[in-house]
Amino acid sequence: MQKKAKVSVLINNHNYGTYIGDAIESVLNQSYRNFELIIVDGASTDESRKIIMSYVERFPDLITAVFKPSSGQAAAINVGFHLSRGDIIAFLDSDDYFYENKLERIVSLHEQYDFVGNARKALNYRKELTDVIAPADEYEQRPLLFHKYGYIYTYNLITSCISAKRELLTKILPMPEEDYITFADCYVKVMAQYYSNIKYLNEPLTFYRIHDLQETLSFDNFLKLNQFVERLYDRVFRDINCVLQERGEEVIPPLNAENFKQAFAIANPKADIREGENYVIFGAGNNSYKVQKYLKLLGGKCLYMVDSNPKKWGMLWNDISVISFDELVKKRSEFHKIIIASPYFREMEQTLFDLGMKSDIDFITIQSFPND
Repeated sequence: MQKKAKVSVLINNHNYGTYIGDAIESVLNQSYRNFELIIVDGASTDESRKIIMSYVERFPDLITAVFKPSSGQAAAINVGFHLSRGDIIAFLDSDDYFYENKLERIVSLHEQYDFVGNARKALNYRKELTDVIAPADEYEQRPLLFHKYGYIYTYNLITSCISAKRELLTKILPMPEEDYITFADCYVKVMAQYYSNIKYLNEPLTFYRIHDLQETLSFDNFLKLNQFVERLYDRVFRDINCVLQERGEEVIPPLNAENFKQAFAIANPKADIREGENYVIFGAGNNSYKVQKYLKLLGGKCLYMVDSNPKKWGMLWNDISVISFDELVKKRSEFHKIIIASPYFREMEQTLFDLGMKSDIDFITIQSFPND
């Protein structure tokens, strides 16, 4: 790819007038200047239209705006891609924003890779700006695991952290719209993994705005969110397989228990999950339901949960006690190891180091769990 590849940034918006100005400004302030910005608004009833048009009037050569009578992320992505002219397409939700070197960094990577995902920054429960960096290894054959076992790991990527070459997206878009009013990025990144390997950059290039649901202490809400995500991936796999069948291409196999065990062992050779042993899962949140599910498939048992948020200590998560760090140290003889499987793994590892615990002896960081 030539050095001056054109980037099309696609912003989808619905009633985020409070934030969309920040998103637009973050694109306009990029150090890499060969870009266009396409904004697709879906039936917003707030100040979004007024704000968007104020930028279109100021930058008519850079910004194209489309106002649709109905909302939906998938529809916005389809329309934006159809209008785009770039060699590279970068996606941005209207409540997030890019750091100023985002486009410069991804253009460089896209000289070699078709699909790029980057880490992000977000505010944690203490309202501190934190790097959200997914665990990653050097395993370069993830598409093989996907094709053979139905095992996919997408680095916990969100819409505002993904970009792709136009040639790849022509195999993915247009995508179904009705079932993807939200979470359309899931369809895009899963199908991208079918055709190419995801290059993950552990450098935060995006700010991700966390809303009320992610901040909740209600485990019931986390459970419902986890169940929604499971249904979402089931739907994505079903829809993609329908497309693949129509094209006469190999379909994605189901991730049954046996496929999971084989693929997990290949993707995580140092995980050391032993059948019949007790474990502690670090992080009592949405992702932990999935960790517990796969731990059971591997023959392990979750004895306790531990969490950095003191407000969760003493609570029951899925009928399992959430213990404090002092209790974790005192109960060390009761479990084999602590399992970390979170994009906050660096912060979690440091917490355990501070408690005198050692990597691979007292705790393990899982490099990849499927459907993440």
